[in-house]
Amino acid sequence: MACVFDAQSHYMPPDVAQNTTFFKVHWSDADAQLRCMDTFGIERALLLYPTSDAHLKMGGWQHVCRAYNRGISEIVKKHPSRFVGGGILPVDVPAAMLEELKKFKELGLKVVSLASSYDGRYLDDESFGPVFEFAQANRIPIHVHPQIINPIGEERVKDPLLSPVLEYVFDVSMCLGKMMMSQTFLKFPGAK
Repeated sequence: MACVFDAQSHYMPPDVAQNTTFFKVHWSDADAQLRCMDTFGIERALLLYPTSDAHLKMGGWQHVCRAYNRGISEIVKKHPSRFVGGGILPVDVPAAMLEELKKFKELGLKVVSLASSYDGRYLDDESFGPVFEFAQANRIPIHVHPQIINPIGEERVKDPLLSPVLEYVFDVSMCLGKMMMSQTFLKFPGAK
């Protein structure tokens, strides 16, 4: 019998969630998430970062990264048969991204969770090259989540209902387009 696997689920550790505008209490309730999974027959779920504004309140991505990855690690270690962890990187300090990736194994994190863009910088930026190289060499999948903080087009539309439907998709589309044009996929053909 096949395993029903939720490949995009979100969990926000409480110490990160309290620093966000949107992702509060319900995003930090692993027991409720497990009950929901049981109700709908979902055996396992990949926990990913939904992108948030926590880095603005926590002093940058390094602080969010440390708290988030530690929190996801704790949940995965507590429920190893139910959750797979996706970790994030300190994208504001490119030199530290590789060091954080090297911690994934000890933390039990099996996926890299990236946003489609960071303050207008997309994943074709050369600072992400070492991330793709490491992920390719270590067979770690990369999940790209839409950027929800100022995605492409947000400054013109500013509509709370259209942003999730259009601008998030546009931001991912721009990310993929820029990666194709920069030949990122050809440079790292083994990256997943």
